[in-house]
Amino acid sequence: MELNNQEFLFRNNQTLSLASNEELFNISSHYYSQNEFQKAYEILHYIELKNVIIPNLHYNLAMCAYKLENISLALTHLKLELKYFNNIKAFSLYEKLSLNSSPPYLTITISLLFLVIYFLFFNNYSSLDLFYYSLHHDTLKISGIITSFFFHSSYLHLFSNILIFLLLGSFLEKFLSKLQYLTIFFGAGLLGNMLQVLLISEFNAVVGMSGSIFGFLAIILLKSPLLSIPIPIFKLKIPILFITIGLYIFTLISMQQSIQTVAHYSHLFGFLVGLGVGVLVNSNLRSRFYALLIATFGTLLLTGLFIQVDTIFTYFIVDIIIGVSCIVYSYSYLKMREEIMEEL
Repeated sequence: MELNNQEFLFRNNQTLSLASNEELFNISSHYYSQNEFQKAYEILHYIELKNVIIPNLHYNLAMCAYKLENISLALTHLKLELKYFNNIKAFSLYEKLSLNSSPPYLTITISLLFLVIYFLFFNNYSSLDLFYYSLHHDTLKISGIITSFFFHSSYLHLFSNILIFLLLGSFLEKFLSKLQYLTIFFGAGLLGNMLQVLLISEFNAVVGMSGSIFGFLAIILLKSPLLSIPIPIFKLKIPILFITIGLYIFTLISMQQSIQTVAHYSHLFGFLVGLGVGVLVNSNLRSRFYALLIATFGTLLLTGLFIQVDTIFTYFIVDIIIGVSCIVYSYSYLKMREEIMEEL
């Protein structure tokens, strides 16, 4: 479409209603390139009024709002973009704009609550307190479920959980409503601990909020598996996959050494609860969810060979080939989705 036709299209409302979304995007891009951000925003807003879900629509609206110095409007459009699409550019812009917005009060409040409760009620606990406050078959009731969630076995256990929770929670709080945030936090944590006790009979007791951490990890992986999480204090970014691999390696080592004080299944169930809630909240993420399941299956095939688990497909070489294929396929698929989103 020539420039003259584009201008005529913008000025004629009847013709505007007949234009395709692609033509409207082109017109908007033209005005944006000319620094006429208000006109570019109005055209994109016309597409928005059609109630259509198009990749990069709200991202481009956010860019226009940002250029017009309307930060709150830009953040609103970025939230809508991230609700429906895994847009790395939208993540980056949201991160940039939200640095000057309000701190993650909810994450900080929950962290302080855990610290206060621990030092008020659980500090210098005895073995009898551990039996009473932890979750096991004898304390499988409402009070036991709640106390086990806030109870931690040591200072190291408490502070390591809180540090990881602050890292993940302060980032995730930007992209979830408070209801979604709290649902994942308590759902993954409480259900993870309960399922550990109900399904693993030989495990003695469960304490801590690790299930919540793994639930948050699942949501971030589902939302953007190739994303890097910023650490403001050190001005670094850690790929979320590195965090996941690190936790997975720790799990393998502790399983090999028969460390029974780690509630591995609580972590797993918390992770699955996070994935389930993430898919329910964003149904468009189902394809990514399936890709992560395939990658998980491939990882289990490979690592199972090193922790003395019987082969699934009879021969080690078959397990290795299928495991590697699953991981390579999943990574390639996720990478392809990221590149498509970058090009749109």
